[in-house]
Amino acid sequence: MIIKIKEKILDLIYPQVCGNCGKINVNSLCNKCKAELEKEFKFEVDDYLESEEKNFIEHYYFFKYQELIRKHILSLKFQEKPYIYKTISFFF
Repeated sequence: MIIKIKEKILDLIYPQVCGNCGKINVNSLCNKCKAELEKEFKFEVDDYLESEEKNFIEHYYFFKYQELIRKHILSLKFQEKPYIYKTISFFF
């Protein structure tokens, strides 16, 4: 109960914004930006069963570290934008 009140107060002082375009949005991701990120988001498996260079046989990932995803991860890590985690975690 206290946590929800705290979250409401913080949302009032610091409203949620889309982590991609910066517009105010309660979901941390607007529909336009969600469509852009969905293009990059896809579950894939790379098979390395025959490869002698790798120490593993499979590699699972949800996105490649490029374009928008890369930009958001770098913002989260190095530009002091902790609110970006809500945008990235929207797909998980």
